[in-house]
Amino acid sequence: MVKGTHDPARILACRDFVPDWLRFWSIILITLVYLFSGAIQLASAGQQVGGLSFLQKDTQMIGFSAFVGMNMIFPMLFRLRFRFSTKTILTAVTIILIICHLLTLYTVNVPLLCFINFIAGTFRMLGAFETMVCIQLLITPTRSYAVFYAVIFFIVQGSAIFFSAQVAYILHYLSWYHLHIVIILLLIWTLLMVYFLFRQYRSMKKIPLYGIDWAGYALWCISLSLILFIAIYGKHYEWFHSPHICWATVGLIGTLVLNLYHMFHVKRPYISLETWRYPNMGKLVLLFLALYISLATPMTLQNSYMAGILKFDSIHIVLLNWFVLGGMLLSVGLCYVWFVRNKYRIKPMIFVGYACVVLYLLLIYCQIDPQTNIESFYVPAVLRGIGLLLLYIVLTLYIANIVPFKHNFQALCIMGFIRMSLGTVLGSSLIDNWMHYLTEKNSLLLSPELDSVNTVFQASGLSQVTQELSRQVMMVSMKEIYGYMAMAGILILIIILLEKEMKRLNLFFPKLKTIRHIFKRAVDFDRKS
Repeated sequence: MVKGTHDPARILACRDFVPDWLRFWSIILITLVYLFSGAIQLASAGQQVGGLSFLQKDTQMIGFSAFVGMNMIFPMLFRLRFRFSTKTILTAVTIILIICHLLTLYTVNVPLLCFINFIAGTFRMLGAFETMVCIQLLITPTRSYAVFYAVIFFIVQGSAIFFSAQVAYILHYLSWYHLHIVIILLLIWTLLMVYFLFRQYRSMKKIPLYGIDWAGYALWCISLSLILFIAIYGKHYEWFHSPHICWATVGLIGTLVLNLYHMFHVKRPYISLETWRYPNMGKLVLLFLALYISLATPMTLQNSYMAGILKFDSIHIVLLNWFVLGGMLLSVGLCYVWFVRNKYRIKPMIFVGYACVVLYLLLIYCQIDPQTNIESFYVPAVLRGIGLLLLYIVLTLYIANIVPFKHNFQALCIMGFIRMSLGTVLGSSLIDNWMHYLTEKNSLLLSPELDSVNTVFQASGLSQVTQELSRQVMMVSMKEIYGYMAMAGILILIIILLEKEMKRLNLFFPKLKTIRHIFKRAVDFDRKS
């Protein structure tokens, strides 16, 4: 039903008897449950490899399929919000997530698990978006982009870091199966909260789901999934020596050609050509790609170094997540002071964020040693947290300033390709293959004099010397990669300094009625034509 006007900051989707403080915290708790349900797939990959006889690549493909779903739903988020009520959306999202977790428990087919996680990621993003829009005016009554993005990204990225640590602690005592049971119980509790605390409420008339380019949506999803498959399984199948990779590449080229043809011949494509043509969009894509290739080193190298060379267990490794979380909190405060209190420009913050990433790479480069202790990683972890979240916030603010709101969520979808799907996977694949090449090269360089007549063998024994050689090769190879990545980062910092500063800075969201009018006008135009 449609109600009259009320306090715009109040969450009117809740029932009348629910106090304001409970409305806010119920939304936050529901959001955290959704985010927790998404954090367990990649975090519990190790147990799934052992328990289900999956390859490590299989668990990566399953986990990143959820990110494809989360990215591709972006352009239609407001369309769904203007069609369905908050209670309907949250109820549907929670039920579908429960079904997905139940299916995950009893499915061992990798392609089917990829599809299940794709669906779960899609609805998880829809649920998180709906809850965040509900509390937007409570977070920032002035509708400030800087405040809203800082808080939202801290909740989303911070919870991913926090829940990864909690999953590691839980898996120390329980199995991945029991972890899914815990998530299902939390989702059932969420469903009860939605049923008893929320009502069917509309502040505006609904807009029908008319004119959505479902064919374009499907083509983009298939293209991204094929890119993930090639990047993740390429090394395993020996790249183009395998028919799997060859056929996947042919399919990728075919879907991209179809997508391009579709974009030129459809009145309102899922991602418009105009979105790609805005000034500096190409530079922004490259900057995101460079950022995520730089940040792929912690996942691919740092954890291997800490576990394989330094012999830290998973509990000590996830301890660093708390310092990453602290760095993220510092970046939120920095954004508030810089953009809200002083209204300064964007470029210095881009430089500061990427400088933190480069400093992280340099510090790890200097600390690659078999005697390094856990405390040496605290400062790099803080710098990584600052750089990661600061660049998330600042580059998203940059998008808001160069892309009008009607294409803003399409631009965020494009950046999502890089941020959650392509950049992370391609970066990890690049680092992994680079490490493989350097390991072979350095093994040949370090081992020529190690033979049976060498006195080192006579003193220490073959197995001990071989083990030490393997360790030295791994450290030398890692040091090379960190060094080259740091030099590339310094070059990017120089390029950022040479770029022109943005003259105009728009820091405020349009009103919800204005956003609705944008979509309503597009639907009316499609119907008339």
